[in-house]
Amino acid sequence: MSEERTYQKASFLIVFVVLSANVINTMGGLVNPTLATMAQAYPDVSLSTIQLVATLPMLAAIPTSFFAGKFINKLGVKRAFILSFSAFMISSVIPTCFRTSFTPVLVCRFITGLTTGVISPLTAALVNTYIEPPRRPSMFGYKQAVGNITGIILTSLVGIIAARNVFNIWYVHLLLVFPIGLGLLLPKAPHWGDPAPAAKSGSGAAAQKEKLPMSAWGIILLMFLFSVFSYPALLNFSSLIDANGMGDASLAGFVQTAANIGGILGTLFFGKIYKKVGKYVIPVFMVLLVLRHFLLGLTDNVILYFVAMFVGGIGYFGLFVAFTTGLSVNCSAGSFHEATGIMSAMMNVGMFISPYIMNFIASLFGLAGSLAFPVILGGAGFVIIAVILFVKPVRM
Repeated sequence: MSEERTYQKASFLIVFVVLSANVINTMGGLVNPTLATMAQAYPDVSLSTIQLVATLPMLAAIPTSFFAGKFINKLGVKRAFILSFSAFMISSVIPTCFRTSFTPVLVCRFITGLTTGVISPLTAALVNTYIEPPRRPSMFGYKQAVGNITGIILTSLVGIIAARNVFNIWYVHLLLVFPIGLGLLLPKAPHWGDPAPAAKSGSGAAAQKEKLPMSAWGIILLMFLFSVFSYPALLNFSSLIDANGMGDASLAGFVQTAANIGGILGTLFFGKIYKKVGKYVIPVFMVLLVLRHFLLGLTDNVILYFVAMFVGGIGYFGLFVAFTTGLSVNCSAGSFHEATGIMSAMMNVGMFISPYIMNFIASLFGLAGSLAFPVILGGAGFVIIAVILFVKPVRM
């Protein structure tokens, strides 16, 4: 953990503004549950093209994530926040005007994806910029919890809206007027000092050009591997429920809710867990993912699936917070923005290539059609990483 030092606490208003920004966390994926309804609204468009509404933003976010740090450093966190959130909101609302032509909708989703590449590291940059170092681990957790809670609420809201008129789902993004307006109240960024002894001292342009420390690159690599190994469980759990004869899509929805609840609890109490286990926080959360993967891959019991997803939700969302906390500890103020941008990009790359990697390995063992094997393989990967990190933990 970072060394003890006295800091002036960020005001309630600043904390409120910083946390309110995280209502955007799940907005990029709000359209996903409405794809079937959207396909009915555009009957002349193939389903594979309709599905681009969900996948195109993820791909578009990859290149901008790599350059997000430079963009944030150049504009400053406050201006980057207002500009990127405004661009996201506008590009997300415009599709409601195109009810007969689908191509403009895809163009808007591509623009939304480009802004998402900046927004993902930006919400972390708000915490790192305006919250004093001792409270950052807890605040990173609260940030993720706010995203999870609003995600559950907004997904339900979008489902209700889509059942009546799918074109109106885009208006939900107008809720971003609230955090954008609050963002105008943010003061000049305070100077907390550099909490990362491993980084060379410097300020202004010199600090912004500083290279990332090796410890930060190690955390970025962990995020990439985390994305590769965790994605099969997210992708296959509903299919496993169906294949094992346990239930249908409604049961899968309830099981997913267990993961969301676990994620909320894990992130809300992340600060306390971090204080208890310190540098071992990453492998501790990873052990919970090992349990999730092996229960999903090796059992066919509904109760065990609920346990797996609940415990896995704690580990999955807790690791997001742990990785961001690790970058905050190991990076200077200027390099943190760059590091979180690269980490976000590698997360998307890892999720995109995960099915190809897992299917290739499965084919080597003659298990190309198995739903369980990639999940078990992901769990085995987490076992190896957790053992390594218990022996040689990341600086936290």
